[in-house]
Amino acid sequence: MNKILSSEKFWLIVLALLVLPFIFLSFFIHPSADDLILTADTWRDGILVHVGKVYMEWSGRYFGTLIVSLNPLVFGSYFGYKLVPVLLMALFYCGIFYLIKNILRDEMPSVRKHLISLVIFLLFINNIPSTTECIYWLSGSLGYFLPTSLTLFLLGSLIKSTYSNRNNVGNILLMILLSVMIVGSNEMSMILLLEGSVLFIIYRIVTKKKIRKTHIIVCASILIASFVVIVAPGNYNRMESFAGNSDLLFSLKESFFAFCKISVTLIQDPAFIIVTMLLIAFLPGFRMSKRFSEMISLSPFFTIPISVLAIMSLYFMVVYSTGLNPALRIHNTVTIIFIFLWFFNISILHNYLLRKNKILMIEVPPLLIKLLAIAAFILTVTQFSKEPGKNIVCEGNIFHAGYDLFFNAPQYNREMIDRNENIERAIKENKKFIEVPALTTIPKSIFFVDITAKADNWVNISTARYYKLDSIKLKK
Repeated sequence: MNKILSSEKFWLIVLALLVLPFIFLSFFIHPSADDLILTADTWRDGILVHVGKVYMEWSGRYFGTLIVSLNPLVFGSYFGYKLVPVLLMALFYCGIFYLIKNILRDEMPSVRKHLISLVIFLLFINNIPSTTECIYWLSGSLGYFLPTSLTLFLLGSLIKSTYSNRNNVGNILLMILLSVMIVGSNEMSMILLLEGSVLFIIYRIVTKKKIRKTHIIVCASILIASFVVIVAPGNYNRMESFAGNSDLLFSLKESFFAFCKISVTLIQDPAFIIVTMLLIAFLPGFRMSKRFSEMISLSPFFTIPISVLAIMSLYFMVVYSTGLNPALRIHNTVTIIFIFLWFFNISILHNYLLRKNKILMIEVPPLLIKLLAIAAFILTVTQFSKEPGKNIVCEGNIFHAGYDLFFNAPQYNREMIDRNENIERAIKENKKFIEVPALTTIPKSIFFVDITAKADNWVNISTARYYKLDSIKLKK
């Protein structure tokens, strides 16, 4: 048993099993709301016309609009729609691994890099406020989850180029392409890259007294892409549709509260704290990487305030432009940024205290590491509560996904298939006004929103336009 628990491959397999419910749930999802109306608009206008129309009338997110306009529903592939979450999760994991690989290079076995990547993946997916808006609702996942994954690849490529002795044309072109796609996905990603590029340039000037041409080219591409987003006429039309926009004090207050909320949510997760303890235990091994050691040589009195302000600024942009509290998909994106910045700052703080002789570098007993790993696993898979006579309350997304997979998603899928068959049957009979039964089972892990008993509800209108109906509503 001791040999098994000491095997990194064993833990890799165990943790990979926790991802399976999220993959299988993808095949139970169904499109709703924005997915349907944006597909219908693309059918009506054509892809390029639709992208141009949105840019002029609603939003400067040129890439976000384009990628949604290329979703599988536009080409009549319902199965392709169900594959999108699987592909996005795979891309996200690969992005994490690519970043870890470029930070730690060859000083660490590949299996351990995969293990670190999988731990970060699970911490993220278990703590995000909404797996639906992050992964399974296509309009949200392509608009936010996709650029988040691309940002990981961009950061990994930037680190790779920073420590390379020559300018790799292929890597430069990749970074330019990634920058253009990320900036054009949503305003939060644009702000993140703008802030990140400015801080990176300052860091290079202070520490190396020079800036490489590669970095100048990438920063220039970010600035040009941001300019294209900012000058879009649609941005101002969209802002005017929100009555509470441009309220400075409200935006500052809500940004601070949002930061506190996401911080407390993660810090209250026992598995998150245990992983932090494990990170500290493994820091001596990580410090063997020259790149990692150089990255954590910064002062925590600089990085911690900057990290807090950076996260708050992402919230601020959203609140200021809409006058609304940040949507769950915003919190989803910030979660992965918080996780990386948390571990980054913990490493920097540990290194700072070590250099100041405030702490000693001690070797953690292997038995304690195994016990902590087992505790983190058990706490993660048992995040639920049950009172007598009441339903199970799922507290962690990993347990919730498994619960939905076996108890809610199959019934929900059958009801949606029956509804779609009823709609198709009514269309063949040339009916334009349709009523359908309400859903009886809702799997919260994958469900976004449903039509209502009112035909003039925006979700009903979206569904009707997709199916080319005059109206659709629930039976009373």
